[in-house]
Amino acid sequence: MKSVDFLFLFFVLTACAVVPPKTVHPMMDNPSLCNSDADCTCGGIDKNTNNCFVGNKLYASQYVDFSKSCPDFCTGIAGHLETKCVSNVCKTVPRENWNKPVACTMEAKLCPDGSAVGRSGPNCEFAPCPGVECSTDGDCVAAECCHATACVPKSQAPNCADVMCTMECRGGTLDCGGSCVCKEGKCNAVLA
Repeated sequence: MKSVDFLFLFFVLTACAVVPPKTVHPMMDNPSLCNSDADCTCGGIDKNTNNCFVGNKLYASQYVDFSKSCPDFCTGIAGHLETKCVSNVCKTVPRENWNKPVACTMEAKLCPDGSAVGRSGPNCEFAPCPGVECSTDGDCVAAECCHATACVPKSQAPNCADVMCTMECRGGTLDCGGSCVCKEGKCNAVLA
């Protein structure tokens, strides 16, 4: 074989070589893409945008810092949100059974002042006795949907179903480590 023939054959073979394209999973290119609820996750900070993250787990495994948190971003301040795949997009949406009417039993609880209270609310809990807002810390919730500075009894909880709050950690609020406590039958805020 002549060297000219060899070079021609070499160039022809080189030109015909097929290099497979680098494949990237579509979910890595589109952080919010999903096929089912199981594909979605919520929480942490997206390293590329520095925002609270809601999107697919594959993207999150590479680009989300779960050591940083976004309080109430995924569930809402009152626990009314959940993460779902809606039309192939991961989103936080209101829970289906949130604030649906519930039929409670007709029991009554006798209060120290001699009056009686019945069951009410989504969990059919006894209403507080007159002058008594709470008996445990769990009876108290934030008074506002976003950046609350006070607490109220669950029966006076704000409706936060359609509210989205910023994820900043404001001082003097319940945002970053604050809590609601029951002290001497009254709901009080312990601010961070």
